[in-house]
Amino acid sequence: MSSLDEKMSVLQEQLDTLKKQKEDLEEKERKELEKYVESLTTELENILKDKELTVVSIVSICFNLMQVVENYPKLKGEQKKKLVLDVLCTKLQNTNGNMSMLDLLPELIEHFIQIEKGELTIKVGVEEVSACCGTFCKKM
Repeated sequence: MSSLDEKMSVLQEQLDTLKKQKEDLEEKERKELEKYVESLTTELENILKDKELTVVSIVSICFNLMQVVENYPKLKGEQKKKLVLDVLCTKLQNTNGNMSMLDLLPELIEHFIQIEKGELTIKVGVEEVSACCGTFCKKM
């Protein structure tokens, strides 16, 4: 066997080892992701209890789920967002829910993230509050 053949053989063995390590790592990541999905689905069920997933409730539920996935350290931001969307999508599909509610969630999640990072603030002046709630406040 020539020196070149020996080097090629060694390189092939190293390549095979790297492929196996990659497959093992992907399998481990897949199993971890499955655990996260299961955990978040359980959390969703606890939040909902006997309630329905509606256009009104989905906003606060989405916010709650985003807070939960914040504690999943091995996931990156986009993975957390996708996880929340996937769990809510699955729930809506399983309950014949209104799938159009999912359309507002990606943008909503982005706003939650911006608010959390301090990149987005909501400024409401006294005039807006009194115009909205003035009648209620006067009755008190």
